[in-house]
Amino acid sequence: MSLRHLRTLVAVAHYGSFVAAAEKLGLTQSAVSQQMRALEAEMAVVLFDRQGRSPRLNTDGREACLRAEQVLQQYAELGQGLGNCSVAHGTLAIGATYTVQTGPLAPVLSQLRKSLPHLFLRVYRGMSAELAQRVEHGELDAVITTGPPQVLSSHCEWHTLNTEPFYLIAPREAAGQTLSHLLQTSDYIRFDRRAWAGTLIDDELKAQGLVLRETMEMDSLLAAFRMVEHGLGVTIMPLDQRTLAEISRRFYILPFGRESLCREVGLYQQRHHNRRQLTDMLLQAFERYYQA
Repeated sequence: MSLRHLRTLVAVAHYGSFVAAAEKLGLTQSAVSQQMRALEAEMAVVLFDRQGRSPRLNTDGREACLRAEQVLQQYAELGQGLGNCSVAHGTLAIGATYTVQTGPLAPVLSQLRKSLPHLFLRVYRGMSAELAQRVEHGELDAVITTGPPQVLSSHCEWHTLNTEPFYLIAPREAAGQTLSHLLQTSDYIRFDRRAWAGTLIDDELKAQGLVLRETMEMDSLLAAFRMVEHGLGVTIMPLDQRTLAEISRRFYILPFGRESLCREVGLYQQRHHNRRQLTDMLLQAFERYYQA
């Protein structure tokens, strides 16, 4: 079976007969007939009703023709979105952490699609370290995650987009209590130890000599808020200014750690890759979002 056979099948369906198809394709009627018999033999299906003077597509033939049209269309589009010169119709594979996906990602991609309406996006979620590895291995074009990576690969680069200080988040009724008192007397909902932010929190707690009563570990900022809201303990989380403003009326919030203690949110990508023009446009869109 070849694309030539499929094109001939579609031509027969479109022009109504072997004779008309042969004329349009520059073939003899015998050549068209041989191709259709070869196609039937390859598929092990009879595609034509040959009872009359001119063969006509049967039910299987019409269905095969629809599928052939799809194959030919996919073949025609095979090169679209590939290479450096096809930005307008390209495909971009990106990764983002849960907090980025539920926060800035949607408005940023909305703005990007306005300038690139035909861009196709593949979006994946994961932990920061996992996403960074997928960039380093070339599986993803870029990731928007927290960092910077603990080990920055020589062939990759990190672009800081925003910084997020750490805060103690406690129930509203705890207002007025000190950070030290709350940490020593409350159940503690810890941030996922696999996350870079979790490592920063642990290091700071050790530096302050604090041993907490851990009762839960969460990998979701929003889920941790719900636990605190229902009186299951206190937590320490990095917050951007938008989130801080949104939850300040629902929780008692205190700054945690040294003034320099914060995590970064950034874009991580290889220095040289065939989607660099697209990822740079994505980077600019994120920069505009955070500047606003």
